[in-house]
Amino acid sequence: MLAKRLLTAAVGIPVLIGAIYLGPVIFTVLVTLAVVGMVLEFTKISESAGARALMPILMVFAVAMPAILRYLDSAPMVLWLLLLLGSIMAAKIFDLEKTTLDRMGSTVMGFLYVGVLPAMLVLIYREDLGPLPIMMVFVSVWVADSAAYTVGRLIADRSLGFEHLH
Repeated sequence: MLAKRLLTAAVGIPVLIGAIYLGPVIFTVLVTLAVVGMVLEFTKISESAGARALMPILMVFAVAMPAILRYLDSAPMVLWLLLLLGSIMAAKIFDLEKTTLDRMGSTVMGFLYVGVLPAMLVLIYREDLGPLPIMMVFVSVWVADSAAYTVGRLIADRSLGFEHLH
C-alpha cells in the first residue's frame, strides 16, 4: 500500500505542480481530466451502495463545471444546476435508465461532490489569486492525508487497544 502511495505521489505531484505553474488553462484541463476519473469512481461507489447515479447525465454536467467556472461567471453555474435538475426530472418522466429517487439524489450529490468541488479550484485560480493558494490547498491535503495514514498504520501495527472500534 505504501509503495503504491509513493509511486502515485512521485508521478502525480510533479504533474500537478507543472499544471499549476503552466497556467490556468492547463490547470483547468487537468482538473477536468480528474473530474472524469472522479465521476467514474463515484458511479462505482454509488452503485455499490445501491443508489447508482445516472452516469451519462452526471458525466456531462460534472465535466463541464471546470470550464464553466474558468470562462464564465457564477451565474451560468446556477443555470447549469437548473439544467441538471431538469435533465434528471426528464430522465424520471421518460423513465430513462429506470430512474428512481435514490438515483436522482445520487446524481445531484455526485454533481456537487465531484463536479462543483474540484471546479472551485479553477475558480480560485481564476480570481487572480494565482498558483500559491492552489498549492496551499494541495499541500495541506497531502499533509493531512499522510498524517492520517501514519496514525492509522501506527494504531494498526501497535494494536493500541482500539480493537473494539472495528
